[in-house]
Amino acid sequence: ASPTNAPAGVYKVTVAPEKAPASGKLSIAIWAVGDDRKAPAEVRFARLLDGTDVPVAASGVIGPVATSKAGAVKLEVVLRQPLRIAMEVAAYEA
Repeated sequence: ASPTNAPAGVYKVTVAPEKAPASGKLSIAIWAVGDDRKAPAEVRFARLLDGTDVPVAASGVIGPVATSKAGAVKLEVVLRQPLRIAMEVAAYEA
């Protein structure tokens, strides 16, 4: 994940699994990571780079989202609080 507009809490997230999921869909979890702990990032909304909105569950899990043939997903994520944070991203088959 990399900030595209950190003062507004906007990040670009790329997920590229080692192997494309059989279902063709991924769910994505994002955590804010600090020195001694991590917590789920509070995601306000997410969208694909083409502008298509992606659902965000109350738990903060993004998706499910369809992958490319190679399994990659590129998203723009906006946090509830505009922070510059270190992120950990995990994806699993939806």
